[in-house]
Amino acid sequence: MRLEDLALAENLARPVQNRFFDGLVRNAIDFLTKSVDDLEKSPKYSVIHFYAAIELFVKARLLAEHWTLIIADINRVPKKQGETILSQFEGGNLNSAGLDKCIERLRETCGVKIPAKAREYFDKVRKHRNKLVHFFHPDYSEIISLTSIITEQWSAWYYLHRLVCDDWEDYFSDYHDEIEDVHSLICGNWKYFEAKFKEIQPDIEEEKQAGITFNKCSVCGYEAARLINLSDIIFSHSCIVCHNKDNEIHVACPDCDNEIIVVDQAIGICSKCGFETDFEFLFSGLAPYQDPKEDSIIAYCAQCEYPRPSVIPMGEYDEKGLCLNCNTLHESKGNCRYCGELIAGMDLGNSYVNGCIFCGGLLASDNS
Repeated sequence: MRLEDLALAENLARPVQNRFFDGLVRNAIDFLTKSVDDLEKSPKYSVIHFYAAIELFVKARLLAEHWTLIIADINRVPKKQGETILSQFEGGNLNSAGLDKCIERLRETCGVKIPAKAREYFDKVRKHRNKLVHFFHPDYSEIISLTSIITEQWSAWYYLHRLVCDDWEDYFSDYHDEIEDVHSLICGNWKYFEAKFKEIQPDIEEEKQAGITFNKCSVCGYEAARLINLSDIIFSHSCIVCHNKDNEIHVACPDCDNEIIVVDQAIGICSKCGFETDFEFLFSGLAPYQDPKEDSIIAYCAQCEYPRPSVIPMGEYDEKGLCLNCNTLHESKGNCRYCGELIAGMDLGNSYVNGCIFCGGLLASDNS
């Protein structure tokens, strides 16, 4: 980072920041509107425009902290005679960071966390978009399910809307009316959810008769979330309309023995006496004894990145793991091959080179 460039830029940084923030947000709203318009006539472009909107909203939130944060690699900006980094930024000559990097910088630099569920749905849209952009062929449009696109986009928008209008309200309040106008357009696609719900209602009723429980989905709102018992304490809601999946932990209230349902972030409230759970309560009651002389059997969660080990062993041979913070049931866990930390929820095959959520691996060591 060239400090002399930043020193020259700081006097103008705030006006530039405001102007570029406004441009990013308005572009995001335009892409969202275009995505809704293209949904039926051109699903391919609907997906592409929708992902662009996600990236722009997140990028705008990062830019609100400082304009330099959205530059892909500020240390590799070429030095041009008579030009500062700011002037190159204004000229549009610098590469900006992608969505994953923006999310990482929000967390590590600004202390702003995006929920694991939001990241999960953003990534689904990204993968769908990449297939369309990089592997598109004329027949691909014929196998795209309009319903799957709508459910995918609605789930991603559900979490993005909460971020922009609730968590980040102070930053996006000037655009509230425009965002809500687009929100109404997106909600208009609920007609597809309604049609799908009506179509599968007989199947739901048949399953109910067989003893299967269905609850209201937290995302689409239809009573189509099939309750599945994954273990003695962990249950899953799997919606067959919008495909949203939520896990919940069931524990006994220590004061009245009533069942408490913990949905997220270790928070659950007893409906009988009002006792409220937290992470320490769940950990003390559900985590196995950890011999300080032995290697840890409680892992870190790569999904929610809780700051302390939160994934307790599950399964017949303890090969699975349950995060007591985000309720994710991980299929496996392992040690980073570079720093040795026990982690659940990420591919550690190349961790010696690329690192994990705690380290940058050999690559970071070589660059230091």
